[in-house]
Amino acid sequence: MHLRLRRAVGRAFTPRAVERMRPWVAGVIDRLLDGLVAQGPPADLVTDYALPLPCMVIHRLLAVDAVPPERVLHWAEHAFAGATAAPDQGDHARCELTDFATALITERRSAPGDDLVSSLVQAADREGGIPEAQLVNLLSTMIVGGHDTTMTMLSNSLLYLLTEQPAAWTRLGSGEQAAAVLTERLLHLIPLGEPDAARARAGGGRLGETMSHEASDR
Repeated sequence: MHLRLRRAVGRAFTPRAVERMRPWVAGVIDRLLDGLVAQGPPADLVTDYALPLPCMVIHRLLAVDAVPPERVLHWAEHAFAGATAAPDQGDHARCELTDFATALITERRSAPGDDLVSSLVQAADREGGIPEAQLVNLLSTMIVGGHDTTMTMLSNSLLYLLTEQPAAWTRLGSGEQAAAVLTERLLHLIPLGEPDAARARAGGGRLGETMSHEASDR
């Protein structure tokens, strides 16, 4: 990627920029968690938390109101899903995402704002010689990759803490400093971009004709 494009993307994730986003992201997290509490057990932390959160943040970074976050989530989930999605569904999602990225780049070129896409377009135009198709592909990849890596990181970190490190899970609530240290360790420990978000069931359950119990000696 050209250096100016890298800088344009990087400006959206400087400590100051992230700090400006913090209150809004915290509000989204509170709403998602309130929804989990309201619906009661059982809860699917992947479907109801790890999936929607990254996409809602991406939607905010793109500063798009005409397209709902749910549509962006659909593209992120299916555009490059490979064998996990039906061929027609994947093709359709890729076409929709490409059309969306193309139109958004055109819009921000004519009416730039204080957002990630406008910064990206302005940097590309200043750089010169960057094919429009490359810019469209970059934006599409950022949407899909930003969602996928964050979603799997969240899911697998939650699974690891809840099932293998309950003491560390408790420390998350002891203050921002402890949470920051633990998060940094998780970023080094948990692999990004695993093909599937892992799930574990808390309690017994039935799958087909097989009964699963919490204890193996039952």
